[in-house]
Amino acid sequence: MVPDGEFSTVVSPNPEDIGAFNMAISQASDEDELILANDPDADRLGVMIRDSEKKWHWLTGNQIGVLILDFILSKLSKQNLLPKNGVIFTTVVTSPLVSKIAEEYGLKIVEVLTGFKWIRQAALKYEKEHDFKFVFGMEESHGYLMGNHSGDKDGIWASLVFAEMVASHKSNNLTPLDRLNQIYQYHGTYLDVLKTRTFSGAGGIEKIHQLMEILRDSPPETVAGNSVVQITDFLHNTITCTGKTSPPKIGPGFPPSNVISIELEDRTRIIARPSGTEPKIKYYFNLCGENSLILEKKLDAIQQDFLRY
Repeated sequence: MVPDGEFSTVVSPNPEDIGAFNMAISQASDEDELILANDPDADRLGVMIRDSEKKWHWLTGNQIGVLILDFILSKLSKQNLLPKNGVIFTTVVTSPLVSKIAEEYGLKIVEVLTGFKWIRQAALKYEKEHDFKFVFGMEESHGYLMGNHSGDKDGIWASLVFAEMVASHKSNNLTPLDRLNQIYQYHGTYLDVLKTRTFSGAGGIEKIHQLMEILRDSPPETVAGNSVVQITDFLHNTITCTGKTSPPKIGPGFPPSNVISIELEDRTRIIARPSGTEPKIKYYFNLCGENSLILEKKLDAIQQDFLRY
């Protein structure tokens, strides 16, 4: 191995980009089952895993986090080491499945704004002021942490735990994909997708601002035939239950952030927020149901309708 600070073997050294795995896949033998990838500062983890038919699958940040969380909570529970006052920290754009798994083990779930700094700040506050124990924190953008050994997400720790998890499941004749499907059978199938829209040029930022204001001032009443039941505006800290004459409720009380969350009657959640570093709007679609094929068709309809907005 030759160190290469230019990362010339990839277009982008980002484990969130499936293209970053191309070289590893090309050099993998038929016996290899797992590819782990970190970004340059090793705080994120990306994973590709083979299924029982030797086909490679790229896992989303949500799927990686769900598998790690399921594994560590199962181990802690079996060893009677699961704290009764334990807390799982996640972000408002992370899959709702994380909350379901935390609730399964009787743990408190706390959501914070996007960015791991908010997870760490909240963890310190809950441990100091509320006597809670930080168990695990994750964000959908491939960041994970367990315990207090680091003040930020830790891709090296996550890599080691994921490798241990793969070995543990293999001893039970399971792949991580098999275990993920078992989780879906218990909690429901979740489809979590990020869609971005880029607006380049001098007017790009202004266009993004206009789109967010339109969504805030004139939100849709339905999306792909599903009624909108609740809108959370993190900029103005309000929660509006649609179809009711009552005034908006006070929101979660986060620092003001240009984020809007829309919930549909079928439990679909759509979150819109501008990127903090690029001229983009990010849309997070979280769907839950019984069948992945049905969810994918539903997602297509929802995206086509909502992204015209």
